[in-house]
Amino acid sequence: MKNFNSFLKYKTFFYCLFISFIFISCSDSEDTSSTSSLLTNAWDVVVFQSKLPSETMWTDSSTTCNLDDTWEFTNSGEIIIYGGSFLCDGDTNFSNTIYDFKLAANDTKIIFTIAGYEYEENIEELTETTLITTYALGTTNNAEGRRIFSRAE
Repeated sequence: MKNFNSFLKYKTFFYCLFISFIFISCSDSEDTSSTSSLLTNAWDVVVFQSKLPSETMWTDSSTTCNLDDTWEFTNSGEIIIYGGSFLCDGDTNFSNTIYDFKLAANDTKIIFTIAGYEYEENIEELTETTLITTYALGTTNNAEGRRIFSRAE
């Protein structure tokens, strides 16, 4: 009888341990949806900035042709960039551009797919009203770029 009671205690202990493990392992699933739901909106470009690795301060870009663009991140993994009325050199019309995107690295990065190539941006800040991303400019001096967005109304 003593062995049977001991067996029941161990069995009960392991059942409780198993159930608590299930509850703990399921609790992190909410974090992914909050980043995705915050990002899935329309965002107005407010500022473009750049800096060199040796610099501590960001410098605002003098280019204004992209500052009236709106970027819309959709639930289907597409980003639609609506060009504003200010055209950049080489642009001939106000066409909208569509690319694919996905979240990566525990939702700290956005991966854009453009013409079959992937480009990565770090999410520095994402709130209900602000999106800030940083990225490599692809220059020989290792300059970085930063986009600051405000949620479109």
